[in-house]
Amino acid sequence: MYKCILRSLSLISLFIGSIWLINTIFIPKRFDGIVPMKSFYAQEKETIDVLFLGSSHCGMTIDTGVLWKDYGIPGFVLWGSGQPAWNSYYNLREALKTQSPKAVVFEVYAMKYDFEYQDEARQSMNTGAMKFSFNKWEAIKASAPRERWSDLMLGYPLYHTRYNELTKEDFLFFPNSRDLAENKGTGGCRWGTGEFELPDVSGITECKPIFEKQELYLRKMIELCQEENIPIILYVVPYCTRDSDQPYFNSVGKIAQEYDVEFLDFNLMEDTINFTAGDVWTDGGHVNTTGARKITRALGEYLKGHYELEDHRGQQQYASWNDNADMLEKEYLSVIQSKEDYFSEVSGTEYICLYAQKGDYGLTEAERSNENMIIVQEADGVLDIMPAGWKAEDNMVDPGEKFSVDLSNGISIRWEETVLLDEAGNGAAAVIYDPEKREIIDIVIMMESTNFAFEHKNTSLNTL
Repeated sequence: MYKCILRSLSLISLFIGSIWLINTIFIPKRFDGIVPMKSFYAQEKETIDVLFLGSSHCGMTIDTGVLWKDYGIPGFVLWGSGQPAWNSYYNLREALKTQSPKAVVFEVYAMKYDFEYQDEARQSMNTGAMKFSFNKWEAIKASAPRERWSDLMLGYPLYHTRYNELTKEDFLFFPNSRDLAENKGTGGCRWGTGEFELPDVSGITECKPIFEKQELYLRKMIELCQEENIPIILYVVPYCTRDSDQPYFNSVGKIAQEYDVEFLDFNLMEDTINFTAGDVWTDGGHVNTTGARKITRALGEYLKGHYELEDHRGQQQYASWNDNADMLEKEYLSVIQSKEDYFSEVSGTEYICLYAQKGDYGLTEAERSNENMIIVQEADGVLDIMPAGWKAEDNMVDPGEKFSVDLSNGISIRWEETVLLDEAGNGAAAVIYDPEKREIIDIVIMMESTNFAFEHKNTSLNTL
């Protein structure tokens, strides 16, 4: 009898373990919904001071690197694309199992939605990465009709056929993954904007009723935070088509007043934070990285000014937030397509910029004034090196860290015997280097043969 019980328990454990393994490998690794939740589980317990919740208007706006570097706030963004209030509510419940945030910040863009359920893909995306638990079951029941409950709970019936789509990335999402621990939920870096205008909504005072289910879970979220003595802040991010939605946000403001919680409507605060149409991304609905930093800093100032949040910079337990900030900086540099924006961004970092120029293609005075920039240039066969003190021999220069530059037949940059760049003709190139981690962050070129077009060269961020 005892052996039968053990055998049955072993089979049950094997079955559950097999489902967990299949789900971990086969679940689509979407950066919205799936990856934030997977990354959340990789965070050390009781380290998240501020938890951000909401849809893509939250995930693509909060820059956890800025929160950390500027304010020492260890924040995390738990979000999903188009995520309605019920998913944010169950995400909050899940988060409170392992974290005791000093504040919860909820982005209320989803309050404009009036659907009972999202589409099937987002039902899976907003619940699929949650651990097997009663809370997940409740989230699924709120998120989908009854006939989908069992598939969403088991997971593998929905995506077990992905075996011919699997890549290396699918095997990097186990709980001990260092990449997951470094990810704090920020939904990537975006460069560029479109030809947009931000309509003035300050004169709109109408209140439209929020869809009953959305309002129910908004209230449940506020009440849960108040039961746990956690301050909750509501906010909305500016976007270009907000004039028809402002009446919903006005209703959110009234609910916030009812519970005596703060509501930061950034649609009405653009002058205060210097937000412009140039801070809106090319889709018109989300902010670019410049806009994200403005919103993040506004929230950071508010949080530091209203709550006792410890500055954790320099504490070993929070070292992964340093890694996260570095990761986001690298990502943003890799997507910028403008020379001016690029070198402006580099000047705000602690990276070394090794800039090599052959021919008449100069930097602006502002770019030259960057104290972390080493400039090697050649014109009419004469080398000039800034800062003075670097010595040239046979058209070679060694600006520290074993880099060498040869401008005799074009632009050649090496590290010891490794060729980082070898371009013929006149133009300019820059190698961005992290001296602390000894990593190549990025390499860009602007060559005469392509009319000095700004181009990123492929690099695997080599550790030197």
